[in-house]
Amino acid sequence: MKNWNKLGLLAFLLIVLIIVGCSTASATYDRSKAVKYAYTWGKSHNPDYHFFSSSGDCANFVSQCLYAGGWTMIGKEKDYQSSDAWYYHSWGPTRWWKGYSRTWSVANELGIFLDRHPERADSRKYIPNPIPKNDNWALNYEVGDVVIIDEIGGGKEEGKLDHAMIISKIEPNEIYLAAHTNPQTEKKISEIMNTEGYSNDKFVYWHILGCSLTVTPTLGPQGTTFTFSGNGYTPNKDVNLYIRNPFPDASVSTLTKKADKTGTLRYNYPSSCKSKAGTYTIWAIDKTTGVKSNEVQEIILASDKCSISPVTLSVKPNSGQQGTKFGFSGSGYTQNKKIELHVRNPDNSEILVSTLTASNSGAINYNYPSTTANKAGVYNFWAIDKSTGQKSSEVPVTITGQAVITIQSMSPTVVAPGGKVTFVFNINNPTTKNIENVRLGAQIKTTDTQGEWIDDPANDKIVTLLPGAHDYSRAFKVSQSAVSGIYDARWVILNNANGNWFDSKTMTKILEIKNALPTIATQSISPTVVAPGGKITFVFNINNPTIKNIENARLGAQIKTTDTQGEWIDDPANDKIVTLLPGAHDYSRAFKVSQSAVSGIYDARWVILNNANGNWFDSKTMTKILEIKNALPNLPVTLTVSPSSGQQGTTFTFSGNGYTPNGAIEYHVKKPDNTEYPATTLTASSSGVLSYLYKSTTASMVGTYTIWAIDKTTGKVSTEVKETITAAPVVPVTLTVSPSSGQQGTTFTFSGNGYTPNGAIEWHVKKPENVEYPAATLYADASGGLKNSYTSTSNSMIGTYTIWAIDKTTGRQSNNVQETIT
Repeated sequence: MKNWNKLGLLAFLLIVLIIVGCSTASATYDRSKAVKYAYTWGKSHNPDYHFFSSSGDCANFVSQCLYAGGWTMIGKEKDYQSSDAWYYHSWGPTRWWKGYSRTWSVANELGIFLDRHPERADSRKYIPNPIPKNDNWALNYEVGDVVIIDEIGGGKEEGKLDHAMIISKIEPNEIYLAAHTNPQTEKKISEIMNTEGYSNDKFVYWHILGCSLTVTPTLGPQGTTFTFSGNGYTPNKDVNLYIRNPFPDASVSTLTKKADKTGTLRYNYPSSCKSKAGTYTIWAIDKTTGVKSNEVQEIILASDKCSISPVTLSVKPNSGQQGTKFGFSGSGYTQNKKIELHVRNPDNSEILVSTLTASNSGAINYNYPSTTANKAGVYNFWAIDKSTGQKSSEVPVTITGQAVITIQSMSPTVVAPGGKVTFVFNINNPTTKNIENVRLGAQIKTTDTQGEWIDDPANDKIVTLLPGAHDYSRAFKVSQSAVSGIYDARWVILNNANGNWFDSKTMTKILEIKNALPTIATQSISPTVVAPGGKITFVFNINNPTIKNIENARLGAQIKTTDTQGEWIDDPANDKIVTLLPGAHDYSRAFKVSQSAVSGIYDARWVILNNANGNWFDSKTMTKILEIKNALPNLPVTLTVSPSSGQQGTTFTFSGNGYTPNGAIEYHVKKPDNTEYPATTLTASSSGVLSYLYKSTTASMVGTYTIWAIDKTTGKVSTEVKETITAAPVVPVTLTVSPSSGQQGTTFTFSGNGYTPNGAIEWHVKKPENVEYPAATLYADASGGLKNSYTSTSNSMIGTYTIWAIDKTTGRQSNNVQETIT
């Protein structure tokens, strides 16, 4: 190798000549690439090529493997039937499509092409059928070679090849084949011969020509002897070896060697201290065929025996969690030259981490930022001086697992300004110990590229991460001033002690912020059949999604005929102004049908508006929900009350006629203070009679009540009747005790009158020390009397007790009585 630099110019000229010569020759055949393709697509089909499902895909698949191995396509579309053309440009729907040659897609024509091109394949030979009994018979063949079966019998024409395959694997006494139709990657040839009906068939074999090159060892110090060997060259002919020296020189030198009678190339190169340390790239070209081998690399390392000062490498820290930054430093490297930093991963794979440049003093410094992608384990780093080939000692770095977010979610995904959302984290702690003092962070931002992340640190949550995967959550309060729109969200887990992020995950367009408006959840109408001039009630179930009342909301209602030309009819006189409470609540309003309303089926619309500006919050429509018809019986519905007045406690009887038999009646009562009780639903008798008893109490409001009824079937409204409730004389409630004193163990009997019959009584007892027992609840009898007995014990406190009672219905309080326990 010491003379290679002298041949630099000659090497350049030879390369130019060889490149020109190779342009018309077949390309290098790399068996490993052909076989790799066979394994990749043996059990499926490459969408870049047509799959010949009906006529058989075997030759098409083998051609793809040869092309992947480095064969060049030859011929043009006019040559698609020529035995000297071999190409695939495109697929067409007819048998005579010229986008691919028949030699590419038909097994017999592929065999003819192999026979006619000795620069690509040896002449055909035959694999014995049955296979030989002697050991190691299969070692006469190579992976990447082609086998095509000549089926005999069964109507098959002898000599016309039928099924193409490629050798994917070789054992001393077995050949494995990959093929299409049927798909397979490692089918034993012995099984094909013995079990698939091919026992009398011929197995035609072609050895595909191609040059290979290997070097051993691939790495060694100055003074190592490197052995180059290869196969597939023209027997007894010259082979050029090309050597590219290490960078930055990268000059190419040439040596000429001769293949032996079997086409094998072998050359030993003894390196020395004069050999430049670094990486050499070597390849060979058969001077007869112009076929180029694969490239191999040898690395010559600087040897201590050659008196070169060592290069060093150290790291701080030498262990840490995923996400830790490891600082590497070293000295003794070639000044201002390239240095390679390598690592051997825990799975024993090696990669080039980075190419550095040494400083003016020959020092290197590099920060390696580990991530959650780094598997936990021991990593071994070393550096190589590209100029001298010197390798540093290996330094180990231990990376431990770090918590990561595996799944994240958010609820709800639509929120109003000022609302709260919950960020849910599924976090995996890969260690066997708790990770303390971890902060759950959350952020949102608009999808605008200029948007900035918005935090809610007040709701950050400090948690302990348990070993394994677990769910954690935290709240996030959206600002009252948040702009409506679509937002991205980010889940963050941090080390609360130093603020370093363990991990983060982002979801785009996951959150919508919009001003919260009330919505109509459900709606109904009653009655659904009404006469012109009648009244109906619109009921709204309205959801106020905010946490505050919405004042000055107007309940609108409209009806229209189902005719597409019909216009909506309002009843603004009965529009109702309400305050919408937070959450979902029922609201109602009346709607008076015009006396001139046309009979027919109507749609109805429920509307909630901002009364201040008339803007609609929401509306809901129900089609064909209301019928207006003149054919309703024109009989009035009546309502009377007896007596029309009475003291508190009086029973009032309400009667009426003309209602729909067995129909629902909406019963309304307006109190003396002009507020209305919630409507009550009664049922008419089978003859359309209304009968209802109302028993007032001493708690009933004094004054005049207005009562009316509505037939819910017809919508007819009765006349209004009045009942007047006057104040009942105040009857005092009394309380006595007997005896009024006695020793511990005495039974004391309490009596009283004037209480609400069967009503609840609140019973109070104050102890001698002036502390009151918790109040108890007693009940009056049917006549309003009170009876209660208490038996004192030897533990009862000595002294005077004060007792009184309160009628919970009327609120009236009795006189106080006292009992003395001695």
